[in-house]
Amino acid sequence: MNLHPKYFKVLTPFFLLILLLLSACQSSGKGTPVTSMKEARIMLTTLGGEISDDQTPLILFVTDWCPACRQAESDLGRRSIDFLKVDIEKDEKAAEIFEKIAKRTQTRAIPQLLIGENAYVGYSWQVVAQALGKKA
Repeated sequence: MNLHPKYFKVLTPFFLLILLLLSACQSSGKGTPVTSMKEARIMLTTLGGEISDDQTPLILFVTDWCPACRQAESDLGRRSIDFLKVDIEKDEKAAEIFEKIAKRTQTRAIPQLLIGENAYVGYSWQVVAQALGKKA
């Protein structure tokens, strides 16, 4: 079976879009260990956040143009979850920390969440709830 080259022009962008969507939605519920709890707390305070001793650090890495980032921020806010949102394109410190995490998660997809010592790619309330020990 031979495909005519014109089909490649049509199908290639379609398959690239599918791959992009799959990678952005890859949140499997298992975070990627990227740091220690102590280092996560230091990251959060370095970025201007505040945290009590009994809280699990939660940092949401976003950009302005990302609709999934806006949805994650809105959902976390609606559920009254304490988190720090940082824009990796506007905050140099956030970009540096994000790059360290992205090397360990092996993706620069956003949103990414750092919850305690684990990083999560994409957003899912069920995953966040599980990581924070809350009801989904």
